[in-house]
Amino acid sequence: MTLHRPGNLDDHARIEALTATLMKVAERLPVVWRAHARTTTERPVTIAEGTNRLVDPRDEAAIPGAVGDVLTAPIPAAARPALWDGHAAERIVAVIAEWAQNRA
Repeated sequence: MTLHRPGNLDDHARIEALTATLMKVAERLPVVWRAHARTTTERPVTIAEGTNRLVDPRDEAAIPGAVGDVLTAPIPAAARPALWDGHAAERIVAVIAEWAQNRA
C-alpha cells in the first residue's frame, strides 16, 4: 500500500483519517505500509494489469471495501506488465550505445 500523493500526506486531518481507516483494516490482516519519496511516479499499468487498485482515500468505506474484495475474490492469473522482465538496464545500455555510436 502506498499513500504518496501530496493530498493524502500534506493535510494533517487527511492523514489521521487514513490512519484510522488503516487501523480498521489491520484488525483483519497485517498492513504493510511502504515508505518512499512522494515524487515517485505512479504505475497506471499495474492498475490495468490488476495487480494494484486505486481507491478514493476520502471514502472511509473504500479501503476496507477494496480489502474485502481482494480477500474474497478468486486469485487472478499472474500478469506482468510488458518490459517488466528484469532486463531494463540492458535495454537502456543498448539505447545509450546506439545514441553514442550515431553521434560519432
